[in-house]
Amino acid sequence: MQHLGRRYVRYVNDVYRRTVTLWEGRFKSEIEQALGGRQVRRSVEGRRIQLRSQLGKRAGVLDGNRPLSVRRSRRGSGVGIIQRSSLMNADNHLDAAERCLALGDNDGAWRECEAALVVHPDYPPAHILMSRIALPGPDYIEILAALLACLRPRTYLEIGVSSGKSIVLAGPQTLAIGVDPAPKIRFTLGPNVRIFQTASDAFFARQDVIGLFGGLRVELAFIDGMHHFEFALRDFVSIERVAAPGSTVLLHDCYPLNRRTAERERSTVFWSGDCWRLIPALKKYRPDLAVNTIATAPTGLTVIRNLDPDSSVLSKCMEEIVAEFLAADYDMLGADKPGSLNLYPNDPARIQALFAGA
Repeated sequence: MQHLGRRYVRYVNDVYRRTVTLWEGRFKSEIEQALGGRQVRRSVEGRRIQLRSQLGKRAGVLDGNRPLSVRRSRRGSGVGIIQRSSLMNADNHLDAAERCLALGDNDGAWRECEAALVVHPDYPPAHILMSRIALPGPDYIEILAALLACLRPRTYLEIGVSSGKSIVLAGPQTLAIGVDPAPKIRFTLGPNVRIFQTASDAFFARQDVIGLFGGLRVELAFIDGMHHFEFALRDFVSIERVAAPGSTVLLHDCYPLNRRTAERERSTVFWSGDCWRLIPALKKYRPDLAVNTIATAPTGLTVIRNLDPDSSVLSKCMEEIVAEFLAADYDMLGADKPGSLNLYPNDPARIQALFAGA
């Protein structure tokens, strides 16, 4: 696996067009001038943690939250030789993909990444490069940082804190609450941030959320929890109830890369789960909502506006909705996945338009 780590250092530099070491370089956000020109800066240590989480080591995961156990073969065994050979073949295809990108041939780069996954199905560099091809521009954490800086919400609720790399972006003017059953905070959080170590269902059942915010409703929320449809649905229902009509709910991982990384049962390091099911569910049962999925890597960032705290449609039909959409296959997205999931341009001016009047 040292080979994969070393290979990935060059991969990160190639994808981000860098010539420096792995931990140097692009610490300023690509979206510093986005959404009204406000600057969004990250600490060097924060960037290090983000890149470490993407290293693709078999014992880790993309978001640094839920480990994926993979058996390691003994050195020198026949299986080990086969694995090393498949990894080298995947490397060769990734090299070819990068050459295609240098020539402006995105389609050729995509085909080479697919070929890499044929010989080595769990090959994070190929998955992440494909996500950058499909969803170019600032990534989701940069978009979130810009939104927090521009909207300056008085209250911010985050479901699924993990290392804290997103909740730390909340400014000192924002009262922030994070909910996670097993947080692994690696950042210094300000006095305006509180972390509740519990599952989100238990949090909403036991806590007076509006009371925790001093009588204020949730103005901005970010759902990045279990990566399973029914959990994301319940979290949205609970958040909308304590939000205001002009509030915003953000959902991560609603634009999957492909079928395998969109499955409920995890089999790859790069994985978004089946949160994508929430988009067609909301479109069917809550057409009054404004739902747009920003085309940002690695797996989209969905913006939900025009909330109705008094709506009971989803809560009354919860079991029916869950059963209906868990039975739906990935093929329901059809040939028009962008249309099915309301894909929206990853363009600062267009994103700003989503929040007109906010």
